[in-house]
Amino acid sequence: MTLQQVLLAAAAVSALIGAILALRRNATGGGRTEGAADIWADDRDEDPVASLVTGQAGDQFLLAGITDPKTRMWFGIVRIATTLAGAVAGMMFGGGPGVSVVASGAVAMSGAVLGWWIPGTWLRWKQTKRRAALSADFPLMLDLLQISIQGGMSLISAWRTVTMSLQGVDNPLAEEMRRIDLEVNLQSDWGPALEAATARTGLPQFRSLGLLLAQTQRFGTEVSAMVQVLADSIRHEELQNLEEKAHEASVKTLFPLAVFLLPSTLILIIFPLISMLFDALAKATPN
Repeated sequence: MTLQQVLLAAAAVSALIGAILALRRNATGGGRTEGAADIWADDRDEDPVASLVTGQAGDQFLLAGITDPKTRMWFGIVRIATTLAGAVAGMMFGGGPGVSVVASGAVAMSGAVLGWWIPGTWLRWKQTKRRAALSADFPLMLDLLQISIQGGMSLISAWRTVTMSLQGVDNPLAEEMRRIDLEVNLQSDWGPALEAATARTGLPQFRSLGLLLAQTQRFGTEVSAMVQVLADSIRHEELQNLEEKAHEASVKTLFPLAVFLLPSTLILIIFPLISMLFDALAKATPN
């Protein structure tokens, strides 16, 4: 690889990073998450490399459950390395003596885009996995919370009891509940703490629980009964989502059936008939 190709790959990487940062800054206004979520988002200033390559790095890392500044820094380093490696690989496989500079630059840019995309895909997979784990345990948490409140505990005591019962190896819901407990102790209000949990996790159930608790405080309704109603509504919504996915899956199976199964079935049915017809015509005489 010549020096010109290396410089061209580096220019492609720089142009890609600059374009992505400019687009994200215009889309987000360069702002930061306000409110109680900043209690857990202040680590963003400690990992400038990750912030450079992920835009609003703190928000994305919090959605994935990554709070360690070293992990964020290493993610940024790996993303820069894969982007540069993709550009260099594009230059090696797409460049040559007879290839123009424009074509080499396009191949290097494609490799850089691929190298940038792979770590981002891993981060989005972590976010989806964490959100699914939180959503799966949320109705159970509400059931335990209702039982504890019906047993005579206060809301904060019941919350801590349920947190301890759910505590296990890498349980994201127990971790979020501990954070909410800390924020409630600092702010003495459930609404902002649960709203911040929605911002950290992307799970709207926390916001629904915050609105429910605010409603019970305003109108003096029984907390345990309202928590049970919320748990039933969440389970009903999950059941509806599963039914919709089942219907969508049945529709999606029509395409492979039409493309693969139907032609083979027609061949098995029609080909023997055509063969028999040709055999009969071959054996036929003018008389």
